[in-house]
Amino acid sequence: MKRSYAFGLILLFMTATGCIDEISFDSEFSERQIIVAGSVHNGPGPYTVRIGETHPDENLPVPLSDAAIELIDSNGNRVAFY
Repeated sequence: MKRSYAFGLILLFMTATGCIDEISFDSEFSERQIIVAGSVHNGPGPYTVRIGETHPDENLPVPLSDAAIELIDSNGNRVAFY
């Protein structure tokens, strides 16, 4: 029991004090890109859709405003996001 407790404490300490190295890479795309991300499933909503735009000097996409997305399934049903 003491051995597994000590092992657990050591493992917790190692994961809590571990470091993460940031990785930077050059991208071929220096222009802005539109990103559409979301969660859509075959059940009833709600669904989540986000629209963003990349910027060369930003790490995360900047949300777009005044944008609209319309999802259309194979039966012609439509769900609009504004």
